[in-house]
Amino acid sequence: MDQDTPVLSGFSGGQPFLDFDKSLKWLRECSTLEDSELNLFEIALAFALPSHRGVNLQRYRLHYVGLLDELKSAYKSVQHHENLIEGRRQVLQTVLYEKQGYIGDDRDYDNLENADMIRVIDRRMGMPITLCILAVQLCRDLGWDAEGINFPGHFIMRLDDGANRLLVDPFQGFKILEASDLRTIIKKTQGANAELSADFYVPAPNRDIVLRLHNNVKLRLIEQERYEEALESLSVAKAILTEEFRLWFDSGIVQARMEQPLAAISDLQHFIAHCPGQAEVQEAHRIIQSLKKAVH
Repeated sequence: MDQDTPVLSGFSGGQPFLDFDKSLKWLRECSTLEDSELNLFEIALAFALPSHRGVNLQRYRLHYVGLLDELKSAYKSVQHHENLIEGRRQVLQTVLYEKQGYIGDDRDYDNLENADMIRVIDRRMGMPITLCILAVQLCRDLGWDAEGINFPGHFIMRLDDGANRLLVDPFQGFKILEASDLRTIIKKTQGANAELSADFYVPAPNRDIVLRLHNNVKLRLIEQERYEEALESLSVAKAILTEEFRLWFDSGIVQARMEQPLAAISDLQHFIAHCPGQAEVQEAHRIIQSLKKAVH
């Protein structure tokens, strides 16, 4: 490995990490960090752990470091490109898409594996949010300016060199997205009358990216009535997103479905105490009353 390649700042200093409870402890430590200090790739690995108990994450970290080395080596041949930002996009496309084969799964988009960073690496296939997390964190570790863009219905990334910007879609092999492409996406996901808005291009904070990843996992698990796994996913999200109190509402609903009334009541009360003005508060009160009747 090149001596200039960044060392990952992951669980226990980058050591193999096999224990789910320790992952929660690490995520709670991350919850105190500034948003810019969060390592999206490591957090995505932690989010995948509930489905992969006992896996040795070092294999996936080594793959990541290998990608860094490949990107760095490939960049040497294009770093004097007359268009710096286009040179970086080309390197991402060459290494991640053409050589490594990373691409979006448009045949089985809702497959839960597409939201699981471990399986994304295994399969070289994912959904927009996971592919962007991988690409954005790689760029940042290389010292490139990259952001996730919370575009409605289709997460994308932005490359920036100070003078120029490019919107890029790792799901489509790092294709440059023009206004016409974005208009097609928004009409497909939001309806024929939807139009582009400047709000759609605002960079997403890291915690918003983490929340969007979690929501993709949680919704698929609940749809499949895999409530125990959904609750584990919520535990992971709650460990790092301590100010996202809607997670406690969701956790209460899942525990109610699992016939765990006392735990459900506790989480719903936590939600009510911190979000008195939210629309779901009335529903939370109703569910609590129903659960209390069941308990007694």
